[in-house]
Amino acid sequence: MGIRCRQLVKPLPKPEHKIECIGNSITCGTGSDASAIPCGKGVWQDQHNAYLSYGAITARTLNAQYHLSAVSGIGLMRSCCNMNVIMPQVFDKISMRDDTIAWDFNQYQPDIVTICLGKMTAYRIQQYSATTILLLLKGSGAIIGSDIHLPDQPHG
Repeated sequence: MGIRCRQLVKPLPKPEHKIECIGNSITCGTGSDASAIPCGKGVWQDQHNAYLSYGAITARTLNAQYHLSAVSGIGLMRSCCNMNVIMPQVFDKISMRDDTIAWDFNQYQPDIVTICLGKMTAYRIQQYSATTILLLLKGSGAIIGSDIHLPDQPHG
C-alpha cells in the first residue's frame, strides 16, 4: 500500500528573513513533545521535537526561515554524555555529532544568529560571549554581518 500523487504543487515562497539557532539540547527541542512518550518514560531523546524548539517557534512567529545547528549535550568548552566533540570543532559540519560532512556556509546566510550553549560552559558570561563570537568567526566569515543574540538557557 502506498500513496499516489497526481501532481505536485508549488511550495509557498520562502520567507525573506533567516534565523540560525546554534546550541545544545534546548535548541534541539528536548522535552518539548510528550505526545507519543511521556516525560520520564522511554529514553532521554524520545521527547525531542525540532519543530517545537524555540528557534522553530520564533521563526514561524516572525515569518522567517530557520536553521538549527544543534546537538544535545554539546558545549562550547566541554560536552556531556561521552561526547568527544565541542561546538567550535564541529560548527562547520552537517553531521555535527559525528564530525563529518563539511557544510557550505554559502547555502544559508542568516540575518540573526542565536547561540544557546550555556549549560555546558562553566565560564563567566564575559568569557562566554567572547568565546561565542570566536566560534562564529571560525565559520570562514560565514555569518559575519549577522546580528548575534545570546539567550539565557532556562534549564540547568
